[in-house]
Amino acid sequence: MRRRFLAAAAAAALLLLPHATPAQNAPLKIGLIMKLSGPGASLARSVNASIAAYFALHHGEVLGGRPVVFVRRDDLEVPETGRRLAQELIVQDKVDILMGGSAAPEAVAIGEISTQAKVPYFIINATTPGLLSKAPYAIRTSILNADLMPPLATWAVRNGIKNVYSIVADYSTGRDKVEALTNGLIAAGGKMTGGVAAPQITTDFSSYLLRVKDEKPDAVFGFFAGGPGSINLIKQFNTTGLKATIKLLGGGDLTAEELLAAEGDDALGIITVSNYSVAHDSKLNRDFVRAYRAALPDVRPDDAPSFVDVQTYDALAAIDRSIGAQKGAIDATRTMDVLRGATFESPRGTITIDPVTREVRQTVYVRRVERRAGRLINAEIAAFPPRG
Repeated sequence: MRRRFLAAAAAAALLLLPHATPAQNAPLKIGLIMKLSGPGASLARSVNASIAAYFALHHGEVLGGRPVVFVRRDDLEVPETGRRLAQELIVQDKVDILMGGSAAPEAVAIGEISTQAKVPYFIINATTPGLLSKAPYAIRTSILNADLMPPLATWAVRNGIKNVYSIVADYSTGRDKVEALTNGLIAAGGKMTGGVAAPQITTDFSSYLLRVKDEKPDAVFGFFAGGPGSINLIKQFNTTGLKATIKLLGGGDLTAEELLAAEGDDALGIITVSNYSVAHDSKLNRDFVRAYRAALPDVRPDDAPSFVDVQTYDALAAIDRSIGAQKGAIDATRTMDVLRGATFESPRGTITIDPVTREVRQTVYVRRVERRAGRLINAEIAAFPPRG
């Protein structure tokens, strides 16, 4: 029995070895794994538009001089599904690169397969710390909570918000955000007075908001990774009357651009922190927003790219550069080496890939939801330079 198990494990490992060297003009195959169905499917719609926008602003559907083929798979926001799909994409579809992952748990699972197979992996939506230390062939174009939360805490204390209560989704990213914000508040002279971790699928926040009334903090920090959770938290925060005396704070996911139309005027005045705003004032961002909207099927007046979309754009820029520096087969180590210390001009501003951690160094923006020219936007009201 043990011999058969070892033989099977060895066979699986051999299947994950890099495949034969392709010609330089052979299509570059990218396995894109993310949520494609159900309530979270809107993210796939926007990510696909971001991919199309990158190609529209550069040299067509070509990266590093090679035509590109995307093989899309739905991870259903289930880590084990993401792990299985990553393996299938490498073994059966012979992809050269992995990309995506709906959230941190899926990114961790896909990263494990990337490591085993020595296939480059570009993470566009995960904030869990330490992820890259276990994924040597991965680059993350998103951001760490440790980079986001201290600027929000500093801004809050400077603006008279010293006592914060948290309502977050009960999984690793929610806990990471609370820990980082708590540390940031203490360093700035404030404190986290308490909080609650609720199931990720929560859409009724009435019982949690009753606790907020009892605590009477200066602000509430909310995190439910976008979707119905974020929308309902905002609406119920307003209908319970808390908005009149207490600020609502969050990350970029709380008032992501694809949610603002549903959140409506209830979102006005909410303070969030992110690495991007569609209102960022640069020519590249204006060009990106135009190309993004042009790529959307059935575009709506309020459609606009979010932080995940610009992180997708930047992942493609990194792939473009790394593939252009290689001939034939894609070597995972060489891909990482090409990108260490690389600097890009992004729709969010100038970014640099840290040569040691492979994380992105970037400006962090504090934003406030405002209505301008009849549209809700996340207006940048403060900027904090990259750490280190």
